[in-house]
Amino acid sequence: MRYPSLAGLVTTMTITSATVLVGQPAPVPQPVAPVAAPAPRVFYSLFKPTPWAHARELSTDRPDMTESPYTVPAGRFQFEIDVVNYTRDVSGAGSARTRTESLALAPVNMKVGLLPNLDAQLVVETYVRDRERVLTSSSAVSSSRVGAITGRTKLNLWGNDGGRTAFGLMPFVAFVPRAGGGRYVNAGLIVPLSVDLGAGFGLGTMAEFDVEKSEASGDYHTVFVNSITVGRDLAENLGAYLEFFSAATTESGAGWIRTLNFGMTRGLGGNVQLDLGANFGLSRVADDFNPFLGLSFRF
Repeated sequence: MRYPSLAGLVTTMTITSATVLVGQPAPVPQPVAPVAAPAPRVFYSLFKPTPWAHARELSTDRPDMTESPYTVPAGRFQFEIDVVNYTRDVSGAGSARTRTESLALAPVNMKVGLLPNLDAQLVVETYVRDRERVLTSSSAVSSSRVGAITGRTKLNLWGNDGGRTAFGLMPFVAFVPRAGGGRYVNAGLIVPLSVDLGAGFGLGTMAEFDVEKSEASGDYHTVFVNSITVGRDLAENLGAYLEFFSAATTESGAGWIRTLNFGMTRGLGGNVQLDLGANFGLSRVADDFNPFLGLSFRF
């Protein structure tokens, strides 16, 4: 074999701008590690519950009247309860002026996550005690009843697990008791929207379209519901909100309900929330005063 001269050897071993020393072997190329394929996305459902490590924050449809667009994590259950809900309203004039009071004990909204963006709900007004008294008289009429039973479902269209906005659809059917026995059916659609305003502020708004039956006339009419609520984080796991609620109906002589609502929430861990607040009537046909105390939890 023919060997080149030393000068030629140095020249031929110069690659671009890097010079290889005479007598040293060329570097051996190292194998490139293969890029791992991304882990497959797990699809959670009623029968494959979402692990708590992957579950979104607790979100409830209470205590304000504005519904939330966020659903219960798939395979998880959530209960939202009015521990006590008291309503007082004074109506009429002169000798016919009447005070009506209602006390609802433990009405509950029971929820279950069916899919990552879909849940089912059953709202039961378990026990309601009514008391009516004409203010010019010492006698009062009291009665008790089981309230409406409502089936709902919530479909989140976007924002369930992140983003500045979230939007959903909530159709429902309500079975309302008649005064003389039996029940009639109401139905509607709720459209909730949530917006993160930054700096600890959040905005929620809702449009609702109901078809309700008038027990007095027996005819169905349309109810248009709108609300807007602004919430603020006051401290860790502590928040407050201020809300305006409106319900207008096509029923003749029914009037326009308007309320101003205020409340606070207190989180206990990641899966329990306490709340309290009060709703104040702004119109003649709205209930004058409605304080409440609530509890929500999931498992």
